[in-house]
Amino acid sequence: MKKISIGNNLILGFHPMLDRLMENDPISLKSGPDISILSTKQLSILCKNIMLNVMQSGDGKYLLLSPNLIYNQLIQHPAAKNEVVNVLIHSPESEQELLALIDTLNLVQPALSLLESANKSKTINARYLQLNKMGYKPTPLTFLAKLANKCPSTLRG
Repeated sequence: MKKISIGNNLILGFHPMLDRLMENDPISLKSGPDISILSTKQLSILCKNIMLNVMQSGDGKYLLLSPNLIYNQLIQHPAAKNEVVNVLIHSPESEQELLALIDTLNLVQPALSLLESANKSKTINARYLQLNKMGYKPTPLTFLAKLANKCPSTLRG
């Protein structure tokens, strides 16, 4: 694993196999909320928690082996060039090994994440309420809804 600065060193493209795989994806990696509403502290915390799965191409670029919607949104922030992300560099030795990586990262991992996402709105609301009970001032639900591109009532459980 390697930490790489978004502004200086990180040149990304999609691996050609991933590019073809995403041709009919229903979600666009380019559209999203106004990410500039994040504070630089929030941006920094989020960037430090990103893990990009890549392989290095012959020309020194990193080729993504799976899309990362959060990364694609965060790099739109004006201060993103000052942040770093974690990069896990894979070196598949065969086409079969590459296919196993792409299959696992783009089908198996998202399938597992469905376990968590089914009740994500209710979980956010429960944690928001719990932070209030604990005496902390959590990020407002309206702010979170704006980031999620959702109506605030969606997060009210």
